[in-house]
Amino acid sequence: MTRSEGLARFYPAIAAMFAAGTALAGPLNPPPGPIASTYKTLTEVQPRTPISSVPFTISSRGSYYLTQSMSVPTGQVGITINALGATLDLSGFTLDGGLTSNDLIRVNSMQGNATIRNGALRGMGADAIHALDADGLTVENMTIDQGAAGGRGIVTGRGATISGVYIREIQGQGIVASYNSIIKNCAVQIAIDGGIFVDGGSTVSNCTAVNIGGTAATGFGFSFGTGTIATDCNSRGNVGDGFITGYESLLRGCSSTANGANGFVIGQNTRIVDCVSSSNAASGVRSLDVGGWAVERSTLTNNASTGVSVEGISSQSRIDGNVIQGPTGMPSQGGVRISAGVATIVIVNNQISQFTQGVVLDGQRCRITGNAFSALTFVPVANSAGGGINANNLVGPQVTSANIAAASNPFANTLQ
Repeated sequence: MTRSEGLARFYPAIAAMFAAGTALAGPLNPPPGPIASTYKTLTEVQPRTPISSVPFTISSRGSYYLTQSMSVPTGQVGITINALGATLDLSGFTLDGGLTSNDLIRVNSMQGNATIRNGALRGMGADAIHALDADGLTVENMTIDQGAAGGRGIVTGRGATISGVYIREIQGQGIVASYNSIIKNCAVQIAIDGGIFVDGGSTVSNCTAVNIGGTAATGFGFSFGTGTIATDCNSRGNVGDGFITGYESLLRGCSSTANGANGFVIGQNTRIVDCVSSSNAASGVRSLDVGGWAVERSTLTNNASTGVSVEGISSQSRIDGNVIQGPTGMPSQGGVRISAGVATIVIVNNQISQFTQGVVLDGQRCRITGNAFSALTFVPVANSAGGGINANNLVGPQVTSANIAAASNPFANTLQ
């Protein structure tokens, strides 16, 4: 092929490429008139309504936000939510009731799935957030403090999710949530009528109740309904019980210390696992007329009355693998105290020390095996009147550290 023939073939191909590119790119000259953006504004993507004064009523679904901190007038509700699924963002600002307002935020009956977040509620004359009959409430990243007499922190209906909330110095209860709610990463400090109360089917995790006042009946740290699961919660320095559990609940990794009554009050078929109960004014764990429960792998130390107190009728329960240690002075209640009439409780593999008696056993049909007793003033197992125990109980033979190597019975208890 000659040079002229090659060029003749090359130039038409280049021309065809430019022609195709021009066709794909469209016209080179833009249409007449100013060039407008095709992007949507934030308001168009997520419409948000500002709230610049209170009282304010949210009547339609959407997103609302505060533009500044505001004071709620005497006797008034600050913000009322009358719309299903509304979102209220406090934007870091504060609603202040001056101790004379009504509820600071109220979600009216059945206006469910509301969300309240990112701000502070202070000085409420009634409740900080009142959503008693509204289901599916979400509250997150809030601070609530300085409530008037009777005022509560958060009161919700079923299926609430409350997270990252800090409540302090209020007269009523900190958090009251109905069935199937989730409470996580919350703290209640200095409340008069109770810390955190949830109905059945709820989960509570990484929460704290500290310095709850009132009376022994109202000054509890946590109170749980049936089927509640609580993990890694802390109840400390409260006037009443640290934890009051519902039936068929599970508490794992929880701590109850220096409370004015019992560390844990346990419900029917409830398990206390890997928990700590220390320096409480009554018992580490108390069972009252319920059975089917278990206290396992927990540390119960320095409680003024007894490690585990089983009162009334109980059966099919287990105290297994715990460290139970008495306070200085060794109270006469015993490491474990079982009242008359109790049936089929297994006390096994525990380390019980620094009590007058390891187990005070007035009931019957209990099995006490494989435990290690030490630093006892009297005997490891006896009844409250002294002397022998009911013959319907099974107590493993007692060996000492000196002869344990020769002991052949696998159910033996050890006295050190």
